[in-house]
Order: sequence, then structure tokens, then C-alpha cells
Amino acid sequence: MNSVFKAQENKILLVTGATGHTGTYFMKRLGREEYKGRIRCSVRTGSDLSFIENLGLDIEFKRGDLNEDSFANDCMRDVGNVIHIAGIHFSRKIARAAVANGVDCIVFVHTTGRYSQFKSASADYVRIEDFVTQTGLPRVVLRPTMIYGSLRDKNIHQLIAYLDKHRVFPVFGKGTNLMQPIHARDLADAIFQAWDMRERTINKEYNVAGQTAMKYLDLLKTVSAKLHRNTTFVKIPLTISLLAVYFYNALNPKAKISVEQVMRMNEDKTFDYGDAERDFGFRPMTFDEGVGEEVEEYRLMSKRTNGQTNPRR
Repeated sequence: MNSVFKAQENKILLVTGATGHTGTYFMKRLGREEYKGRIRCSVRTGSDLSFIENLGLDIEFKRGDLNEDSFANDCMRDVGNVIHIAGIHFSRKIARAAVANGVDCIVFVHTTGRYSQFKSASADYVRIEDFVTQTGLPRVVLRPTMIYGSLRDKNIHQLIAYLDKHRVFPVFGKGTNLMQPIHARDLADAIFQAWDMRERTINKEYNVAGQTAMKYLDLLKTVSAKLHRNTTFVKIPLTISLLAVYFYNALNPKAKISVEQVMRMNEDKTFDYGDAERDFGFRPMTFDEGVGEEVEEYRLMSKRTNGQTNPRR
């Protein structure tokens, strides 16, 4: 019998973020594995639970806010292992509650954002991970790069929608900065595998990323090609971009882009996942394959939307 099943026969597996983008893929993986243990999902009030309820798993739901210590502690009662996907900013409370309830192991899904050269982006992430380490909890830490993979992602989906509707796309800087986005399904599989093989991964930290790094401009061109669009990419020198964003923010208090965001967009975001490949068999898909799936999902959604708004088309 697989180790992941033996260890959980008499204790509950707690999953946070089960209804989120990556969490959805992780729950589906549990369903494919026909996991027989008891599962508890912490969910926000009003969350749509229909897909989880149809997976054929032994699941109970705890509705509440992980920002509340009492709720986090209640979620941990009789829990053996925790898969914490809900977000790094909940990790302190999750760690405290786990210590108080004698949890055996936690898989924390954090972020490679801790490596950013901009302290406002990375300092809090580092402090959180330091706190988790100091608790002495048996743990596995996974740090994904930018996550994409369905219309629920907040990154590539917006890019797809923009490139589908516009023929000109502004590029802040040269577009040569490297990126290595990870598909949410690959991340979910990494979570499952790192947990399943925790005798090997316990108390280790892993960066997980897409198969290969690519230039930002090449990423844009790949998305445009999948959409069959002939997009013109206009490079705007970084100094001019920063000045424009600075004045835009000064004039518009509701501006959605900051000077720091532009600077961070020009950071290289590439990471070696060799340790994850060696320890639990992590093998991510190419961006070309992953974004192709997302573009197809976008097209199907667009057809349904157009059919609803204009049934004669």
C-alpha cells in the first residue's frame, strides 16, 4: 500500500485552499488516487463545493476564516497531515495551530517571491518561513513560480484576454527577462508527490517551476501564436516606462500598476527544480503545452459567452 494511505488511516488530512486554482487540481488528484482516508477542507463561507462533493471522497467541510486563531485551531483537531495551499500569509496561524494540536507533517505551498530583490515583495515571505522553521514542525516547503493553467489564474488568463482583443502590446523594457511559470496541475502533482514521499522530503524546501525558462517576449509571442494573432509588441525603454508609471500613479490614485511592479517585471524569475525531480519525480510540462490548454479553455468560454449574449451568431 502506498505510504500516503497507510499514514492517514486513523487521522484526518486537512486541506486548506481546496476550492482555489491549485487546490482544485490537488483534490482531483486525490480523487484519481481513490484516497480512502478522512479529509477535512477549510473553506470560506459561500464557497462552491459542488465539484469536491462529487469526487467520491470522505470529506467534511469547516467554514470560516483562517485569519481567526479559533477557526485555525478548530480545523486542526484530530488532524495528522496538513496540505496548506490557501496562501503563505496564513502560514503563521496554521503553524501555531498545528503545533498546539500535535500535527505530524505539513506541506506548505509558499512562493519563489521570497527571492525577489525588492524587500517589500520578499521580506515578509522570508519572515514567515523563518517563523515556520522555528516552530520545529515536521514540514515540506514548496515554492512555485508564477502559477497559470486555467481561466482561474490571475496572470496568464488576463494576458490571453488582452492579446485576443488588442493588436498592439506594450513591453516595459527589453522583454529579455527570464520567466518560468508553472502549470497549476504540475504544482498540484508536486504537492501530492512531496507529501506521498515525505519520508524523503521531510524538513526540506523545494523550488518548483515550469520545464524551461523563456524570455518574457517569447512568452508573449507564444500566447499570441496560440491565439492565431499577429500582435505588434512595442518595447518601451525602462526609464521611460518608470517615469510614465510614476506620473500615472501621481495623477490617478486608483492606478493598478506601480513603479515597483514594473521593476519586478524585469527581474529574472528562473529556478532549478533538480532537487524536486530527484526526490519525488517532479516533471513539469512545457509552457507551450500548458498555455495551449488554457487558450482552448478561453476559446470555449468565449463561444459560450457569445452564444448567450448573441444567440443568433
